[in-house]
Amino acid sequence: KMENKLLNYHYTTIKDCLENVSLFETHLKSKRIVTTDSLEECGNFESIFKKHICHMKTGDLIEILLNMDLEKCYKLVNLIKNTWNNLLEKRKECIMEEFGTIKKFPFQKYNDTSINFKNILTPVQIVPSSKNSQNNCTNYNSDIDDDIYQCVIEEGCQRILVRGDAGMGKTFHSMKLLYNWATSDNSLRDYLLLKVNLADIEDDDDLEKTLFLNNFTENTGVNLQLFQYFFTDYEKDCKERKKILLLLDGADELKYENSKFYSIITKINQIKYPVIVWSRHWKMRYVIETYDRIFEIIGFSPYNVKLYFRKFFNEENTPSLTYENMSNQLFKYLNEEKKDILEICRYPLVANLIAGLWEETKHEKLSDEYSIFKEVIKITLSNRGIEKGSNNYIEAMKYCSKVAFENLVYDKKINSNEIFEKTNYFGGILTPVKVRATLNSSTNKNEYKFIHFSFQEYLTANYIIKEFPNEVLNTETLKLILDKSKNLYLLTKVFLFIQQRNREVFIILVKINIKILSIVSDTNEQIIQLLKDRKQSSELSEIKLYSLNMEISMWKLITSFFNNSITEIDFFHVQIDFLKFIAISKSTLKGTLKTLKVCGGVKNSISVEILEKLLYEMVNLVELNISNIQFEYNEKMGSVTLSSENLKKLTLKNCNIEVLGENSIDLHCSNLCFLNLSGNNLQESSLKSLFENIENIMEDIQYLNLSRMEDNSIAFEYIYNQFKFTNSILE
Repeated sequence: KMENKLLNYHYTTIKDCLENVSLFETHLKSKRIVTTDSLEECGNFESIFKKHICHMKTGDLIEILLNMDLEKCYKLVNLIKNTWNNLLEKRKECIMEEFGTIKKFPFQKYNDTSINFKNILTPVQIVPSSKNSQNNCTNYNSDIDDDIYQCVIEEGCQRILVRGDAGMGKTFHSMKLLYNWATSDNSLRDYLLLKVNLADIEDDDDLEKTLFLNNFTENTGVNLQLFQYFFTDYEKDCKERKKILLLLDGADELKYENSKFYSIITKINQIKYPVIVWSRHWKMRYVIETYDRIFEIIGFSPYNVKLYFRKFFNEENTPSLTYENMSNQLFKYLNEEKKDILEICRYPLVANLIAGLWEETKHEKLSDEYSIFKEVIKITLSNRGIEKGSNNYIEAMKYCSKVAFENLVYDKKINSNEIFEKTNYFGGILTPVKVRATLNSSTNKNEYKFIHFSFQEYLTANYIIKEFPNEVLNTETLKLILDKSKNLYLLTKVFLFIQQRNREVFIILVKINIKILSIVSDTNEQIIQLLKDRKQSSELSEIKLYSLNMEISMWKLITSFFNNSITEIDFFHVQIDFLKFIAISKSTLKGTLKTLKVCGGVKNSISVEILEKLLYEMVNLVELNISNIQFEYNEKMGSVTLSSENLKKLTLKNCNIEVLGENSIDLHCSNLCFLNLSGNNLQESSLKSLFENIENIMEDIQYLNLSRMEDNSIAFEYIYNQFKFTNSILE
């Protein structure tokens, strides 16, 4: 028979209660658990226990104890029955010990950097999500934890997925669930919550040992045997199952596919207990159907960003309108000067780093997420006496970027090094890895990990930017890495960092594998296909796009991808920042662009002056076709001069050119043969001035369109009288 681990756990108490109690032996005989001969053969209580008692079902022993009707037996029964509740309390004690104080910002130069978890706890927004969409709900809720509890308790969901972007607060949310369970009387009070950070899992880790080591400390008095009883044996012993809930954080950081934990997060029916899994989106894209319910973390609301700052600076109990509060100063600065940074403060990790930087230096030189991590590392090392630009700083950055890259891409362990010691574990962002599946020690001083995956991703991006190309990291090496689909998703945040900091390197990566674009952003399929076509044919120089939204950064990427050798642009209702689009095109394509067609896609009015500058700088432009874009005119400009020696076709259709009023368009295009000004209500004086400008080239004009004006007769009469003997085609 199987050993009863619960009775083994209570052996000492059972022995103290029942040793030399003949009544107990009598009951054992009556239940046919032992015989007189077997008792004599055993000789002592320890042998009786090992051979007979520890193989009993718990209920049978409790029945005997109750029938003995002794006070000490009743106490023993209560002790055994309360073991589960005591286990729950011990688990909660571990949580309170872990969350009693946490580092609010691990890199500060001051000693007082710890804060009670409840004092920094700030709700993150979570929404229910469908399996086919990252987020299909607009009813954002900061207190949706009760819905998650309901999924487990009332709906019987076995598999719940909570997904979100990097730094969005997934680990924070898992900690919040644990903390609330340990400190409040919620609907999960009868459950045992077990949490594991999957980034710490090795391929040969034992499931039960790992769960035990990650959730109970030595001073609790709980041993592995007792844990195994309730986790595995209790159902066989008592014909029912204990309520246990597994919280598995960092599924995207689990590296070993032969691990039992990998099976649990990717397949159904791998464990008898319900699980909640936290992961980035990419890891679960192929196993999403295995989950019963899905929730999406979308970070802090604007209100909670401000609330988090107040908690961080310990100002929650001070008047919220006091300007001297650091939280108000920071929020005001971000809202007025750095709205882009304030936007990404919805990521709890970014909000934490920004608050820490502000408290340290009131840093005002942040431009993007890459610069935030750069400044944090600079401060971490400076606080340890290693200043930026020094040989030690350069050495530390180079080495730690290298090990971050090798660990992320090649899964090479991060082992102890003199540089780590000299930099106090690289300024605090490296920490010793916990020993896995062993009961002998709590830390392994020879192996390290990053305190947050995003720091490793930043340093990996830094390594690629700084070291590419070299003998080790060259185009062929990157191609081998990026040809693996797994690496593409694993390096998503790395690509984003590189895109923010070094467009040239990012372009090289995209040229190696165009899929990177669709991974880092919701890139339109037209653009993906365009770049694929260009990659296949370096002679392709024409760009035609329609009905899409395009960020200006994407246009920069496209021009670089085409090596600034674009000859024709044809945009039909492409939503883009027109002024920046023109500025980039002028600076990168002025030597190659011959045709520019833009129809619609611009919401705001544009100064007509831009046409002057465009033709002046784009000297090789042969055709300019602007339609359905509204121009505005400043009377201080006077007449508008459009001058080009190479321009042959000019279309300004439905462009509100009538805003010129009585001012004229001075058209100096000696080779013009096509002119379309339809849909513009030009006044008679403007028309007269226009015709005087083109009188000397009228014989060369093959197409002239002045239709769709309020009074076409004025234009037609003037044209007919002035140019009736020319060969022009009038419309």
